[in-house]
Amino acid sequence: MSLKDRLANDYKEAMRAKNEVRKNAVSMARAAIKRSPKSLSRRPKILGSTAEGRTWENSWER
Repeated sequence: MSLKDRLANDYKEAMRAKNEVRKNAVSMARAAIKRSPKSLSRRPKILGSTAEGRTWENSWER
């Protein structure tokens, strides 16, 4: 069972138990997971030198 499946089941159980705190916590975790692939698709540049030997200051110049 994947993490997404476990969170979906935990969310359903929290709704059935009418546990608002747990439901909100699981909901926030699920939302963070849904957002993560979008933010991970862009690789941030690391400060300092780049892989091609350019420095951060001139990395945008080609």
